[in-house]
Amino acid sequence: MVTVTFCFVIFNLFVITQVYLSRKVDMEIKVHHQTELPFPAVTICNMNPYRRSAIENSPMFKTQKTNIQKRTSTKKTRHKRATGVWFCMYE
Repeated sequence: MVTVTFCFVIFNLFVITQVYLSRKVDMEIKVHHQTELPFPAVTICNMNPYRRSAIENSPMFKTQKTNIQKRTSTKKTRHKRATGVWFCMYE
């Protein structure tokens, strides 16, 4: 009985493998590395509407900055974080 079951499993694995390998590939990816690229004739400008100077001059930002710096929970966790929104603006 064990031999028959084992042969049945081997046969099914063989059939499933044949079906899998007979299927065509739908997608093929080729990577081509180009060593030289032409320099673009377009100047790339920063179109970001958020400016650091505009944020620093905002009274709401100054109030929030003061509130965050005075909180004890901020002081306790400040050394654990590498960066944050406020930290990034003042680097």
